[in-house]
Amino acid sequence: MRPLFSFYSIGYNDFTGTVPGSLSRFTNMRFDATKNKITGVSSDLCSLTDWWNGEVGKVIDGGGNGCDAIMCPKGTFNDYGREQSGSSGECKSCPDGLYAGATTCAGISEESDNLEKNILHKLFVATGGKNWTKGKVSWKQGGAICNYEGITCDTEGDNVNEGVTEINLSGFGLKNSVPTDIYKLPSLEKVDFSNNVVDLDFDGIDKALYLEEILFNDADLKKLDYIYYAPALKKVR
Repeated sequence: MRPLFSFYSIGYNDFTGTVPGSLSRFTNMRFDATKNKITGVSSDLCSLTDWWNGEVGKVIDGGGNGCDAIMCPKGTFNDYGREQSGSSGECKSCPDGLYAGATTCAGISEESDNLEKNILHKLFVATGGKNWTKGKVSWKQGGAICNYEGITCDTEGDNVNEGVTEINLSGFGLKNSVPTDIYKLPSLEKVDFSNNVVDLDFDGIDKALYLEEILFNDADLKKLDYIYYAPALKKVR
């Protein structure tokens, strides 16, 4: 009998309480509850080794707590809101953190506080941004990322350095390879790298929980390995 699989996201809401043990009926699940007011995960879920494509099992095998691979516990954080296997994937201390699944910790890590801006800067540098045929001026100025040409955001309030939902750099003159860090953008829904001499690797795409559309017509794509791990993908062209 095949494991019961589901993808379920309640991220970026105001849900409270703990993640219920009743979810243990899903033996292979990707459950995203980051950026909420949840305080913990039921211990009934800690041993479900197939959750998050086996990441829970890998964390356990590495000596970690399986529940941390579902949500970083209260008082800790990392870029994903849950522990990852391998080096530097642990949940880091955040003494003033009130909730589980935190992806930032004010005053602790500038890198985490500016996660989305750092990812876009890396994209710009890696693809020869200074030689792009268009759009490079707004990117080189280094202001608010939601004002970069080709970037669309869904932001609340005055924060214009987070909430990237779309990257459209079609025909910008990108070269080399798009860094896989783009899959860490927590709200990303669509990317378009068409009409560029640029490659796109799909390793790590399982972290792009809301990515529904990938366009790369007339790009220099070499392989499609790992693309099937995309949890929400609906359109590829």
